[in-house]
Amino acid sequence: MKEIATITMVLFSVIDMVGNIPYIIQLRKGHCGIQTGKATLISTLLMLGFLFLGESLLGMLGLDTASFAVAGAVVMFIIALEMLMGVTLMRENNPERIIHRQVFRK
Repeated sequence: MKEIATITMVLFSVIDMVGNIPYIIQLRKGHCGIQTGKATLISTLLMLGFLFLGESLLGMLGLDTASFAVAGAVVMFIIALEMLMGVTLMRENNPERIIHRQVFRK
């Protein structure tokens, strides 16, 4: 139970639900074609699946939790640098190679 509470607090601080309320309201109105109920169900199942199976999955890949956390921190740092400096460091610039998929369309 302590793990679930810890993960919930981390996700709440990272996702910033209060700041995303306008986006959630827009999604709930249904103007963007996302089925919010289906997206919520799939997100919940993914989160619970990784909660209970994530450490064994990392072990199968030969990684430990600390290494994965450091790699995630590096990725977040690069994204923050891109946002602060207004530059693009790690994105595909060739529009022909970018694949756009529509997920959760009605």
